Amino acid sequence: MGERCETNADVNAKAAALQPGTAASDTVPKRRGIGLGWQFGLLLLGALLASHLIAMALLQRTGQLINPASRNQTVTTLSAVHALAMRGADMELAGADQDRAWLAEAPQVAPFAMLPEERHLAAAVAQALRLPAEGAVWMQIERVSGQQARASVFSPAVWQPLRLRASIALPDGQWLNASLGLQGRYEWSRILLFALPASVLPVLVVAWLVAWRLVRPLRRLIDAAGQLRYGHELPDLPVRGPHEARELTRQFNAMQRRLAQHRDARTRMLAAISHDLRTPVTALRLQAELIDDENLREDMIASLVELQAMVEETLDFARADARAEAWQTVDVAALLAPLERRYQQLGHTVPFTVPTGLRWVCRPIALRRALANLIENALRHAGDAAVRVVLPGPSTAGALCLCVEDAGPGIDPRKLEQVFEPFLQLDDARGPQRQGLGLGLAIARTCVEMQGGTLVLENRSEGGLRAVIRLPAPRRA
Repeated sequence: MGERCETNADVNAKAAALQPGTAASDTVPKRRGIGLGWQFGLLLLGALLASHLIAMALLQRTGQLINPASRNQTVTTLSAVHALAMRGADMELAGADQDRAWLAEAPQVAPFAMLPEERHLAAAVAQALRLPAEGAVWMQIERVSGQQARASVFSPAVWQPLRLRASIALPDGQWLNASLGLQGRYEWSRILLFALPASVLPVLVVAWLVAWRLVRPLRRLIDAAGQLRYGHELPDLPVRGPHEARELTRQFNAMQRRLAQHRDARTRMLAAISHDLRTPVTALRLQAELIDDENLREDMIASLVELQAMVEETLDFARADARAEAWQTVDVAALLAPLERRYQQLGHTVPFTVPTGLRWVCRPIALRRALANLIENALRHAGDAAVRVVLPGPSTAGALCLCVEDAGPGIDPRKLEQVFEPFLQLDDARGPQRQGLGLGLAIARTCVEMQGGTLVLENRSEGGLRAVIRLPAPRRA
């Protein structure tokens, strides 16, 4: 009995889509997504990274490649090697393993149109060696892998060290060739290691504070809007935050007051109508008692009784969402015990399965009335009823689940939501006879929703109908 109460994962979806008195388009399901603060932070982080990438690309294309200290050291090293070569001494370079110099019959760097930085370095070496400015010194700056020095910023080669290949003409027709490592002007790994934290972290902190200031009033509005539809009044939200957020909060508070005034006006109007109708209904009933024809008298009195009941229940329904019953922490078993005794005294066997020691925060009168309406609906149309309370847990999404089941004929699945409409009765819904005024289920749903819960109907696989009440832990206004 009632396994679906514990494991029916689609009850939440049904409850979100089945709100009484509202169209399906009015229901907005909750969807998880990236919040405004996170979106703002991620966009800002992307902008900062993009700005660093653009700066890298521009410097890689237009900035100096060689560190000035490395440039001076290269000129000094080549001058010393050239002096050793002119004296016929051995040339040994103290440095990295890739640094070397040697004599050859042909230059390792064939004459070609050097780039500006290569020309400037060649001119500096030629000036230091007192060689002709043209044709005596040839240089090529590249990556250690042999790729171009100014590789694309997206290429892995941009992170590789620089290397200088040089060829210097000697008076005897030989060439002094050298291969030297260079220190780059921009060591991106070090630059980014310091630049990114220094620029990104402060900006992200400021962005988070700005986003928090923007999002905080919006979160208050979201929470308040979620509770507003349950029919209980909320205090005005504090007007804080930026100008737009303050104006939105003022409009929300004004809207809430207008809704409360409209609801109160409707209740007062129906109360006045009910009061005014009592007098003529009572007078008509007294006059009906004087009718001699017994059959006519009984028909008239039955019609007047039905009219009076309709007036009273209509007023009761209108007042249901206007009552502001206080929240209370109650023992669920103790709350439902009077209902069980009531039906026992009336001669109905309504089994209650309620865990002992279960306490919950709710509006007890409204909850007990909703259950009573569901039980009476089941007894009227199916002849039996059973109540089961399911402990909150993962299977119920942390909500208290109350199931009222019967073994009747059930309801056409297409009409499971339609039966919640006030004064609507389905001729073929639960039995051959029409009974009641069609307000019991509407009042029950109102009593449940005024405390943040949901009420849905579903046909049982084994036959009969199940009414499921889900009460989440309420969020205080």
